[in-house]
Amino acid sequence: PLRALAESARRLGGGDLSARADEEGPSEVREVASALNQMAGDLQATLESQRDFVANASHQLRTPLTGLRLRLEALGDEPDARAALREVDRLRLARASAHEATGRDVDLAEQVRFAEDRWSVRAAEAGHAIEARTNGVARAFADPADVASALDNLVENAIVYTPRGSRIVVEAERDSIRVSDDGPGIPRDEVGRVAERFYRGRGVTSPGTGLGLAIVREIAERWGGGIDVDSDDGGTRITVRFRSGA
Repeated sequence: PLRALAESARRLGGGDLSARADEEGPSEVREVASALNQMAGDLQATLESQRDFVANASHQLRTPLTGLRLRLEALGDEPDARAALREVDRLRLARASAHEATGRDVDLAEQVRFAEDRWSVRAAEAGHAIEARTNGVARAFADPADVASALDNLVENAIVYTPRGSRIVVEAERDSIRVSDDGPGIPRDEVGRVAERFYRGRGVTSPGTGLGLAIVREIAERWGGGIDVDSDDGGTRITVRFRSGA
């Protein structure tokens, strides 16, 4: 019983909050095992509460940050507006980097439909058509807020960096999401750098600091995936891969 108790304690110390000790053996060992289990349960409940709080706060911040960014972009090339925009993007990046992982099974097709609803008005105002497509069951193990943030960044980039009249397609397939456009594409020698922090391509005049794809990449990597960028003169296709869900 003491060896089993020690093993449970080691598992807890290693981060396995589901570990529990068998409450058996002499009364003194049972009492210690019971106290250990109570402590483990309390710790698990506290951490889950903290993660829920951080996830909710992060989710609530996303919309006002996006709104603030859009208002700053509307101010054009004013130096103060560009400086403020850089600070907003730094905050968005810090939020993405520090976000607590609260993963669960996510319906990617549902997230794609939500993204179409969120951005349809903004796309129409910019002269674009946006369309959601789903190909069978698409699920991943991730945080819904992270998936939504990745989609928001990709759709926003497509709206900003493609000319009026472009079509934007948001898709979900298996364990991936994809945003495609039929714009002019990214120069071949820049494709490998567009997901770097603060990278701005040649000839880019739209407001921004080059953090959108860096945020998307960090989100994908947080959940065991990555991003693929495919671009030519027929448009750009960015795929975000996650770990498969149920």
